[in-house]
Amino acid sequence: MKTTAADTFQSVAIDTPAGRRLLRRIAADGKRGEGWRFRADDSTGWRVVFSRDVDGAPGDPRVTVTVETDAEIYVDRHRTGPAVRSFDDCEPVNVPAARYVSGWGGACRTVAHFLADGWRLSVDHSAGSVSSSRHGIAFIRLEAYRSGWTISATIDTTVCVDGAQVCSGSVHC
Repeated sequence: MKTTAADTFQSVAIDTPAGRRLLRRIAADGKRGEGWRFRADDSTGWRVVFSRDVDGAPGDPRVTVTVETDAEIYVDRHRTGPAVRSFDDCEPVNVPAARYVSGWGGACRTVAHFLADGWRLSVDHSAGSVSSSRHGIAFIRLEAYRSGWTISATIDTTVCVDGAQVCSGSVHC
């Protein structure tokens, strides 16, 4: 059976039964090894898009199944630029803006788990503490939050020194 374009692209609302089922399937991917990954950037309106590669039937090509969700990642761009300070006594730090967010494996499963449980996602830019700012270190975190901003969890962190990415998390600058 040939795979058509309708089979390879879907859109789903995460607050529906079908959306939650998909997110739970992705969150359990470590057991099935389906190879899900996620990505979000300006071109998708920072909406989370999950995808995976699927082998076609004999004679059919390998295809990528893509599922666009309505889950948006909030990206705070107010704390980016060449001279950002987290606190008054910090040194100014070059904090690059996030260009895109992506991940696979554990990061993808974690994102799907948080979204399935009703959490929302954000990218937080930080010039760090007094100590780290002396070394030009900035932190860009992918975070999950709920109940406004009162409960949050860091999914992973990207570290930049003098505006250059040196340790890669899910956020790419």
